[in-house]
Amino acid sequence: MGRYSRYDSELDVIETDVTGVRASSTEVIDSIFDELEEIARSKPNRWVLACWKDTKIDDAKVASYYGERTTKLLSRVRGVVRYAANDSLTKVHVRAQAVKHRNEGMRSNLFDSREEALAVIRGRK
Repeated sequence: MGRYSRYDSELDVIETDVTGVRASSTEVIDSIFDELEEIARSKPNRWVLACWKDTKIDDAKVASYYGERTTKLLSRVRGVVRYAANDSLTKVHVRAQAVKHRNEGMRSNLFDSREEALAVIRGRK
């Protein structure tokens, strides 16, 4: 298991938990996505279930880089479903990046709970 991500064989998803992370630089984004991509290479075409509780992205440049890394990851996974994002500025940044990268498959799916996010994944398998 990595610092942020792991493959859950029972659910057949890649789980990512970035609770409390302050994404203040592209290096922080890289540390999260490098792990995700490593797992996605060995477990391709899986869903990513991402917990964003108390996660902060408060810089537009970092948010843009997050959008770029997300679209790159989407070539390896079925999709990313996020939940528990409770920081309003972070939500704005995620939604803005989803609009910007809509044609590459990025979606702004921010669910309140893990159960809601899992229901979406189960409905799309």
